[in-house]
Amino acid sequence: MKRSIVVLIVVVASACSGSPNPAPITSPTALPSGTTPEATVLPSGPPPIESAGAERITISPAADWLAIAEGFVWTAAGPGVVQLDPLTGDRRAFTELLGICLAFDVGYESLWAGACDEPAIWRIEPATGAVLARIPLPIGGIQEEGSVAAGEQGVWLISTDHELVKIDPVENEVVGTWPLPIGAAAVRAGLGSLWVTVSGTNELLKIDPENPAVQAAIGVGAYPRFLTVSDDAVWVMNQHDGSVTRVAADGEVLSTIEIGPRIEGGDIAFGGGFVWVQPGGLLLIQIDPATDAVMAEYGPRSGSGSVAADDAAVWVSAHDANAIWRLPLR
Repeated sequence: MKRSIVVLIVVVASACSGSPNPAPITSPTALPSGTTPEATVLPSGPPPIESAGAERITISPAADWLAIAEGFVWTAAGPGVVQLDPLTGDRRAFTELLGICLAFDVGYESLWAGACDEPAIWRIEPATGAVLARIPLPIGGIQEEGSVAAGEQGVWLISTDHELVKIDPVENEVVGTWPLPIGAAAVRAGLGSLWVTVSGTNELLKIDPENPAVQAAIGVGAYPRFLTVSDDAVWVMNQHDGSVTRVAADGEVLSTIEIGPRIEGGDIAFGGGFVWVQPGGLLLIQIDPATDAVMAEYGPRSGSGSVAADDAAVWVSAHDANAIWRLPLR
């Protein structure tokens, strides 16, 4: 993922109250000669994620995309994909796979990964890392910094020719392509539809998977890219204005949640009942769907990466730091 640092502004406010009998004003006590006054240290940002019980796991080189597939945790790192123990983070399996350029998805009892160098989609068995299929793509290339979507009658991705590409998960072959607007960036499947972000027009497209045609073009924030689907909504990360847009299954915009300044890279996921954002500056932001508000922010400032979550834990990576953190949720 192409990432750069995003700085969140933290405002420290103090309140004072009046008193009917204020204390008299006194002169400050003089310090002994040669004594240097102690500096006041102000908070520099959100607390480190370790303070919430997270454990840091070193993954080199450049741990990035994350997914939880059939209870197994997978990350893209260096020349392949690495399986991590869901309880300890220890390495359990490795599958060589070069040129991973898309956010993973999970569906049809498989992990799906896009390799731009070929171009091809790889289907991986989550428990063992065995390659179930390598599906060559008869297209000019894969749209990088996007995602693969597994669900709603197929496996889907976006080509550099601005096409929606469908793979049949039974035959493991491409069965159709459909035109998309220039600027189409990422795709996810859920709630009976396909959802495609269009960065150039600040829109989210709702697409019928039965006969892939645009049913609605929904205005969201500035430069939308990554997105995730919960049990009742689509959550879109808008990179240029640092916000998340919540969209109902019928296409209605329900809310816009400000999370900070401009994001480059980053990622977003739903799991454990919450929405999680890797914002490319801070390490992790937690959004509560019950209130559509940010409920927690964690450091350290580590550059961009990816995020995945289930009921047991949230996993967040920072590829510039060669690290993944596991934050238990229970």
